[in-house]
Amino acid sequence: MLNRRLPGTQWAAVVAVAAAILLLSPLWGRREEAGRKGNTLRPEIVEVRGEVRNPGAYLLEGPSATVAAALAAAGDIPAEQIREASLPVRTGQVIHAARNASGGFEVRLEPMPAAARLALGLKLDLNDASEEDLLLVPGMKSEFAGEIVRRRRQAAWARVEDLTVLSGVGPAGVKRWRDYLRAGEAD
Repeated sequence: MLNRRLPGTQWAAVVAVAAAILLLSPLWGRREEAGRKGNTLRPEIVEVRGEVRNPGAYLLEGPSATVAAALAAAGDIPAEQIREASLPVRTGQVIHAARNASGGFEVRLEPMPAAARLALGLKLDLNDASEEDLLLVPGMKSEFAGEIVRRRRQAAWARVEDLTVLSGVGPAGVKRWRDYLRAGEAD
């Protein structure tokens, strides 16, 4: 059992993501049905922070969701004020918006906290997850998380299956972690 308290911002993100998942659950059946018909209706779940009227988590129509769509949802910011307006966004990203000296917006994209990404069903990358992030994975012990981080300093992890080189990790452990971890490959 994890006996570590999440910081307020991570907790808020996890709650927001869980609420979004609950709200989206009726759509998943439709998404599968649409997928069988050749259409894909997959919303993108992003969080918007910074100098916007309504910061928070947003469901954007995918796969063509953009920074402009996210910022418009969070505060009616005209796309012409955003240099990065056409950048695509995907589930699990945080969009930070700040006004610049010319009155436009500067935007920075980064991943959501690990707890939120895991709650969304996204995998953590063995090559950039922190030791603390790895401890959020069910069944991950601190000695395994520490060794994962130490070993990647010498060489990047190529596959999740390579974790069997760790003392005490076998194929069953890797199979359990496969739903939560990746090694550079896309989710």
